[in-house]
Amino acid sequence: MENFDELDNQVLANLMKIKKKRDANLRFRAEQKERLEKTLNDPLLSPVAKSNIERQLRELITPND
Repeated sequence: MENFDELDNQVLANLMKIKKKRDANLRFRAEQKERLEKTLNDPLLSPVAKSNIERQLRELITPND
C-alpha cells in the first residue's frame, strides 16, 4: 500500500510540473502575441517585416501542446 501512495505522489508531482510548464508557456505566448501586435501596428514597418510578424502570430495562435 505504501508503494501506491509513493507512486501517487510521484504522478502528482509530475502532473504539477507539467501544469506549471504549460502555464508558463501560455503566459509567454500571450506576452509575445501582445508584443507582435504592437509591432504590427507600426506604420514604418516594411512589407517583408510585416509578413514575417504575421507568420509569427499565426504560429503563436496554433497550439502545439
